[in-house]
Amino acid sequence: MADGHKGSVVSGPSAMSIASGRGASTLPALPSPSIPEKLRAIALARFDLVKAWKEHRALYGSPKSLLKADRDFEKAYNTGRLLPDVFKVVGSVDIRSIKRWGQALNGTDDWTRLVPAWSCERREPSLTDDEKQIFQDCLLQPNRLKIGEATKITKQVLAKRGALPPSSDRNFRRWAEWFKTNNGPIWTLMRDGEKALRETQIFSIPRDTSRIAVGDIIVADGHRLNFQVMNPFTGKPCRATLLGYKDWKSGNLAGFEIMVEENTQCIASALRQTIIHLRKAPKVAYQDNGKAFRAKFFTSTENLQEVGISGLFGRLGITPVFAAPYNAKAKPIERFWKEFTGKFERLLPSFTGSSVEDKPAWMLRNEKFHRQAHNGYVPTIEETVDMVNAWIRDYWEKQPCPHAKGKTIGAVFHEGQGPGVDLAALDDLMLAVEVKKIGPNGIRFLKADYYDDQLFGLRERVVIRYSLSDLTSVRVYDLDGHFICAANRFNPVHPMAAQLGDAKDLAEVKYLQKKQRNLHKAVVKAAREMISARKDEALPWNDVIAVLPKTPDSPEAAAPQPVPLERHIPVEALKKESPAPEGVTGQPDRPEYWPLDGGITRYRWHEEHGYTEEDRAWFDNEFKLSSAYRMLVIEPEKDRLRYERERAESEEKTCDSRATGHGHITRTGGL
Repeated sequence: MADGHKGSVVSGPSAMSIASGRGASTLPALPSPSIPEKLRAIALARFDLVKAWKEHRALYGSPKSLLKADRDFEKAYNTGRLLPDVFKVVGSVDIRSIKRWGQALNGTDDWTRLVPAWSCERREPSLTDDEKQIFQDCLLQPNRLKIGEATKITKQVLAKRGALPPSSDRNFRRWAEWFKTNNGPIWTLMRDGEKALRETQIFSIPRDTSRIAVGDIIVADGHRLNFQVMNPFTGKPCRATLLGYKDWKSGNLAGFEIMVEENTQCIASALRQTIIHLRKAPKVAYQDNGKAFRAKFFTSTENLQEVGISGLFGRLGITPVFAAPYNAKAKPIERFWKEFTGKFERLLPSFTGSSVEDKPAWMLRNEKFHRQAHNGYVPTIEETVDMVNAWIRDYWEKQPCPHAKGKTIGAVFHEGQGPGVDLAALDDLMLAVEVKKIGPNGIRFLKADYYDDQLFGLRERVVIRYSLSDLTSVRVYDLDGHFICAANRFNPVHPMAAQLGDAKDLAEVKYLQKKQRNLHKAVVKAAREMISARKDEALPWNDVIAVLPKTPDSPEAAAPQPVPLERHIPVEALKKESPAPEGVTGQPDRPEYWPLDGGITRYRWHEEHGYTEEDRAWFDNEFKLSSAYRMLVIEPEKDRLRYERERAESEEKTCDSRATGHGHITRTGGL
């Protein structure tokens, strides 16, 4: 009995008979190139098993003894001790299968006859045409039915048609696996869509990163943080957006910005941080094709392929390149987000999970224990920025660079930094903008005061430019865009620095108090200089008193009194006098200069002496539009008309009461 044969080795000379014209000749069996390696190993192991079985039967002569020999051989083999290498490949079998394999050989050494017939790689499993059509329609659906469910549906449809499917469930599954293996693109497109087809079935174009340097290409993308941060505008926890620019050569996150939502200003601020850290402007910005990236703020055109972009990138000398939408493998930064989520976000107490199924226990329903034990700390945006920078510095930059063998990400990035950039130009272009009003404590923004000595005494509306990643200061401009100052955040001091504070608190309070005294002295000094410069000048009190209305001595005197009509004839009704000859005014005692009292003196003088054409033009174009004309002519006329109307109404009521017999009755007693 042959023992210890390996599944991939045929014991003894393998030969096959090839019929020829002279008779049967024996040639060695050549391995078929169409048979997969796995199926070849199974066929060879079966051949060894059949050969060992025949050698075992040769020791017995009678038919009864052969039956006992077959049972003994089956038991010995299935224990795994007899032919252990064959057992690892073929597994446990019964004696009927061994006899069937012996009949298939038919006395030859052609082991290819023992290749499994169910091989999907070898040939298509047999199904009827109706079974294939219905089964394929069930499988190639975007609902992604499982193979078992598709098999049940196929059999139910065939049963309603009156045809019982002859194929077994196992044969249906073999056909599905064969179709998936040989028609992978069709299977993926019909079940998973075009995005999965591009990402899993179509090849990717390799890129040679050795031909670029640090800062040549930066890759941008937005990432919705999987942990909560404190919203600086509302004071409530929220999931902010981290917009990052990754340097393609080194793989380092060159710059980022955290804002409540992704927008053009967030992108601009992240680009600003990137240029600052690179110490030079990049050549190409490779980014997403979302709405925020395609906004007119960046390109000033709707056509992204158009040459001559005059937006933000154009002003900085950067060429924007937009990736195809929904094409993750085209943006190398996607791999950074996976590492960022697994190695950074999961370590924070406010982690909310990367998906619905990934939520931590404290966010699930009825998890009272975890909710009570949960640390509810939610970082601010400034704290988040510090933590992200620390993680990048202490972990990410120490990882091996994928494009420079033997160097870390940080080493490659720092070697390629530039000489520096003009921060003022970047601030004007990329910082967020808001309009604020200056108060005594400077500018109030995000529950903090920002102050500088240049803001002292100003109470106007100004424009501030800021970055949420650095709120230690804001840049202040007037409404015309002229730079005023950089206001620093005014941090509160200790309420009782002298009694309960330390030396630093006391020194800070004394410094601010001294600053207050100096400002007070400066204002007093400026006021005294103004008074001394104008001490010889006096206000024209006589003219002012003549204009001011007189205060009545009693309420009765304040009542409107009838005014003689002849003193309030409209000026338009006055007889116009002929203009005097040239060089002669015709108006005696005409003043050479009129007092600065709003034209009151001149109007009264003309009322007495008449008007020339020049005076009439002054009256129509200037004096009639002044408040003095309203006070001297219009208001008295209104008072007169109101007084006459009220007097007429009073007389009418008196006449009515006399006509009806109802006079005034004075009661001296009774109820």
